Parts: sequence; structure tokens; C-alpha cells
Amino acid sequence: MMELLAIKNISKSFDGISVLKDLSLNINEKDIILLEGENGAGKSTLFNLITQTDSIDQGEIILKGKSTRGLSPLSVARKGVVRLHQDPRVFKNLSVIENLFCAKDYEKDISIFNQLFNPKKTKQLEIEINEKANNILKSFKLNHLEEHLVGSLSYGQQKLIAFTIIAMTKAELILLDEPFAGLNPKMIDKLIEIIKYLNQQGKTFVIIEHNIIKAKEICNKHIILENGVANSKNLEIA
Repeated sequence: MMELLAIKNISKSFDGISVLKDLSLNINEKDIILLEGENGAGKSTLFNLITQTDSIDQGEIILKGKSTRGLSPLSVARKGVVRLHQDPRVFKNLSVIENLFCAKDYEKDISIFNQLFNPKKTKQLEIEINEKANNILKSFKLNHLEEHLVGSLSYGQQKLIAFTIIAMTKAELILLDEPFAGLNPKMIDKLIEIIKYLNQQGKTFVIIEHNIIKAKEICNKHIILENGVANSKNLEIA
């Protein structure tokens, strides 16, 4: 497996309190990694450092062979790193299909310039986006919700829609913050199938999750953060 992201000897403190200490770990393409640790162990801080919403005190994060030092969170996202929070961040006043159309990978191609001076290209791209969105909804068995307002859906369904949006993008590394929280067992199983599907499409996951038993069903590595240090082991996927 090719290395996607390398965390090299990073440290982070807040008000003199050390949260991460000389932490190193590697994330390979198509890994599904379970990140475990007690509250305050540094799990969310690690996600913040990877996405550049917090800055590193010491060390380096290397994404696809290049340092992320000095990049903005938006720049990191454009390089393929996406974080999904526990609360699904979707456009609740838009329909499901409209949420998928909001995927930003197409923003440049559907520019005002192209709409004015290259309408054929714009029209063809719109057809391709619509086809991709419909195929994703069918793959996730959510096509019956296509015209529903996202705000009218259940909490669990909204989480699934957040994953369909990810599938529309070119995101390579997806950081999941307690994806199973608040979901019933049936919805958790559906979400597991979606994560497996996206992983087969080449996407890599790091998951913070308290439901360790269910998370281990899909994870190939288990990293435990304790006192700012990581201990890892390989897992056999069920």
C-alpha cells in the first residue's frame, strides 16, 4: 500500500499542558483506522492538526509527499482531506440531490466564464454531475429520497447524505468523528456498508468511535492514544 499521510514527531500543547507528545504514525491508502483514547487523549486535537484548524508546535505532517505546514484548512481540504463531524453538516433547506450538486470539485468547470462562452461544456458537465449523483444515490439505496428536503429527514438519514456528498468529491482521506453516535443498530450497519463501499472506491478513513465493537468490523488498524502517545496494532477485518 502507498503511504497517503505521514505524521512525524508532532507535539501540541495548550496553555502549557501537553496533549500530543512526539507522536508519529503512518496512514496508507485504503486504510480504515480506528483511533481510540479516553476524553482528553488528543484524538480531536490530532484531527485538528491534520486539517490545519490548529497549528503544530513541533514535527511535520506529510500529505502525499508534501508538508502541510502553512496551508489553510481550505487548502488541505482541496488536497483531499475531509472531516465529518458527529453532527451532519448538510444543507437542510435543500433537497438531497441539490446537496450532492453542491460538491465543490466541479466549481471551476461550471464557472461564469464557461457558462457564457462554453455553454456546451457546461451543459455536458451538468449531465455528468447529475448522472454521478444518481448513481451514488442508487449505490447507497437512497434514490427514493432524491427530492426530499434534507431537513425533513431523520438524523441518521442526514448522516448518510453527508457521506453521499463525500462520494461526489475527490476526497482521499476522510476523518470521521463518532459516525455511529445517535444511530440505531440498523442505521449503523447501513453506514458500515457505505464506508466499506467508499473504501473499495479508494477512500481512506480514520475513525474516532466509542462503539469499538462495531468499528472493529471494518478497521484494519487500531491506534490507541494514551498520554499523548500512540500505540498501534493491525486488526483482522471481519
